[in-house]
Amino acid sequence: MSGTHPDPAATLRSCEALIQRAGLDREQYLGTSTLSYESGLPEAKVAAMCAGRPVPPEALGAQVTERVHIAQQTRLHQAEDGTARHYTSSQIADAAGMSRQGLVKAMQSARGIRDLEYVHGIARLFDVRIDFFIDPPAQALDRVLQQIHTQLLELTVKHQDEKLHQLKQAGRLQDLRERYGLLDMAARGAPKTMELLDLFESVLKEADEQRRQENRS
Repeated sequence: MSGTHPDPAATLRSCEALIQRAGLDREQYLGTSTLSYESGLPEAKVAAMCAGRPVPPEALGAQVTERVHIAQQTRLHQAEDGTARHYTSSQIADAAGMSRQGLVKAMQSARGIRDLEYVHGIARLFDVRIDFFIDPPAQALDRVLQQIHTQLLELTVKHQDEKLHQLKQAGRLQDLRERYGLLDMAARGAPKTMELLDLFESVLKEADEQRRQENRS
């Protein structure tokens, strides 16, 4: 799905298939606001690329500036008084290693923030990789979707393992029903872990053995 020419729409479809298979909430993983937050892209661009529409590339400085704005709007930090607050321009400037006036002037300029030394400092402040600011739009969104796809694959495998576990439990429970005549036991009342089922089965075996000994006496 990823490669020389990332295709976010294709990666999105693969994610949606996994979500449907696992019975998960699509909005939780693939909501436009979620993808915008993770990629640093405006929601309008996220929606366009998810629909398969290309987004025109921007000059690096303008792109970085746009994503700094989004990071500032969406990420909070804990202030000294314990409250959650947005980062100020002064904090961003300090992290970048420039004056507040220099930062404001750069962000208001059409050329934007172009010096990658400044960008590295800003990335550290917001606790993101520098890719967050410098990847082209399609690559930025596809990178996030690829990460989500990996997460969904892991959840799908876990979901399948749980299903197999339940089937194994159900098979053992059916065996106990047939061997000990527990015909009125509902599956929903069965032990919920293999450990409890082992204990339950051992008690029944012990009782069965005790009956056989009494019959031989």
